[in-house]
Amino acid sequence: MQFMRDGVNAARNAQDYKVDLDEVTKDSKIKIKLSSGGGWVAILKRNY
Repeated sequence: MQFMRDGVNAARNAQDYKVDLDEVTKDSKIKIKLSSGGGWVAILKRNY
């Protein structure tokens, strides 16, 4: 999973975000922390 999340200064700068990668399974739980007015997006791709 590739995901984009709020950066350190996201509360003051809406263009501050961080791109990360993480391996997930159907049993994975994802904790999401958002800044005020923040956002989060994920791109999921199946590994064969």
